[in-house]
Amino acid sequence: MSDARWAALHDRQCARCPLGSVVDSPWRIGYLTQLAEPERLEEEVGALVRDCASMAPIALTGMKHHLNRIARGTLDPQALDASIRSAYLSEDLREGQSAWAQKRAAKFQGK
Repeated sequence: MSDARWAALHDRQCARCPLGSVVDSPWRIGYLTQLAEPERLEEEVGALVRDCASMAPIALTGMKHHLNRIARGTLDPQALDASIRSAYLSEDLREGQSAWAQKRAAKFQGK
């Protein structure tokens, strides 16, 4: 979506929202990355789901877990280090490197 289209959609959403420009802050900090017209929502969500499903599950779940812990103020640095080490030593990392070098889609196994 172009910046102009986003701005127009943003303005329409804010005008309808009883909380004012509730969309503005998440957009500025990068938490909200896109908006979709209601008639394109299912298509946009499907594309996002396919993108997430193509990612390495060990790294993705570790990242989600630790971002949630950061948000709650309960990050355990040793657990974070262990997750990073686990992802670094995983077969998925080697598969991702190999796929990138061979210019093909990675086939992650969660190992």
